Amino acid sequence: MQKLSVSIMLAVGLAAPLAVADPANESHSWENEPTAFLGVPFHGNFLKNVPECPEKPERPTTICRSATSDPTKYEIRGLPYIPISSGYQLFATTQGDAITQMMLTGNASSLELVDDFLTDTLGQPNSSVSRRIQLTSGASYEIRASSWEGKKITVHFQRNEKDLSRYAVIFTPTPTPNPKTPG
Repeated sequence: MQKLSVSIMLAVGLAAPLAVADPANESHSWENEPTAFLGVPFHGNFLKNVPECPEKPERPTTICRSATSDPTKYEIRGLPYIPISSGYQLFATTQGDAITQMMLTGNASSLELVDDFLTDTLGQPNSSVSRRIQLTSGASYEIRASSWEGKKITVHFQRNEKDLSRYAVIFTPTPTPNPKTPG
């Protein structure tokens, strides 16, 4: 238990300089803060930036969106290869034409590959915390959560606690302020 407290203190201590490096910033920033993921921009008009997928059952060769049963959620298809196990999926949740959240999900057997990919792509997380959970069956799992927080995007990665066989990487764009209209 004390080792976990020390680990958390070290993680917070290492992340703290990132938060105070530029006192004018209200948010954390990191060197590799993305503006898009797998070719999908976080800001702008999602419905214009990502076309609808063709109705053909073929696998799309370019990025496109496909409606889901939720009218605010789209599956993004035609994704480029990334060095993690196959079977990953990317979903975008929208409000109007703007992305409010993007989620990459896949099989938890590739947790370490996804963690390596995110660290290579985004840099070291601002925070990382681990804890163990034990199921009623007696099996126990380590749940490690890593987060990156920047001026325009927040990223959170962990095993899905509701379905331990899956992971989720959640990208949450910071809303861009609407220009004020003259009154």
